[in-house]
Amino acid sequence: MLTLFDYDYSQQTVDLDGAVKELQKFFKEKGNPVRTQDFSSLSGSTIRLFPELEEKGYIRVVDGMVELKEEYRDYHSVEELLAIFHEVVDAHLAAGGNHYDIYGISTQMSLMYHTPGFSRALEKEVDEYGIKLGLEHFLSVPKSRGHRMGRADGKERRWIVDAVAESVLPLDDWREVKVFFDTHAFYLGQRRAADGQLYDDILTFSGRAFKYQCFAQAQDKKTVELILSYMGGGFSGKGRSLIKKPMS
Repeated sequence: MLTLFDYDYSQQTVDLDGAVKELQKFFKEKGNPVRTQDFSSLSGSTIRLFPELEEKGYIRVVDGMVELKEEYRDYHSVEELLAIFHEVVDAHLAAGGNHYDIYGISTQMSLMYHTPGFSRALEKEVDEYGIKLGLEHFLSVPKSRGHRMGRADGKERRWIVDAVAESVLPLDDWREVKVFFDTHAFYLGQRRAADGQLYDDILTFSGRAFKYQCFAQAQDKKTVELILSYMGGGFSGKGRSLIKKPMS
C-alpha cells in the first residue's frame, strides 16, 4: 500500500483544480470516509500536491492520513446509492440468497456511504423487499426467517398463539398486522423478583415488514405459530392493551 512517505514532493506540476477533482472522485468511490491512508488508486501528480492542497485548505493531513474538507466532497445521491443497493440485492437473491441477508447488505452500505438520508431510505427498501418476498419466501427459504426466538413456546403459552392467530388471520394488510403488535401486549401474570418484589410479567412482539407481511398472508394457525416463533420483542406493556390468558 502506497503512503504519503513514498513520494518525492520536490517536483510539482501545479494543477490544483485537477487534483481536487481527482480527490473528490477518489473519496466518493471509497464512500467518503472521514480520512484515509490508502492512496494506491490516486495519481502520483495529485499525491505530490498534498502539501500545497493542505496549505490552500482543501485537505487536512494528520499522521499520514488525508481528510478531504467537507465543502469539497462529492457525495453520491440517495438515488445513486439505492441503485447500487438494488443491483447488489437482486444479484444476491438471484444466486439463491435470502431476505435475512439483506439486513447485512444494508448495514454494510450504510456504514460505507455517508450520504445524508441514505440510511433511512435503505430501511424502507429492505422493507419493500420483505413485502415483495413475503410468506412464500419465509416458508421455502428457512434462512430468511432469522434466529428462532421461541417466545411463545410451551403449553403454558399456547394461548398466546391462539390469541395472535385469532387477531391476525382476518387481516390481509401487513400494516394492520403491525398496528396489532404495536398496540397489544400479553399479560403472563405476576412474578416475584430476586429482591422479593412482585412485578407484572408482560410480553410484546415486534418485527419488520417482512414478518408482518408473512402474518398477513398466513391462512392457518400453524403458520402463524411458525412466524411467531421467529419474532423478537420486549417486556413493557406501557401504552398497550393487555391480552390475558382466557379463564379455563
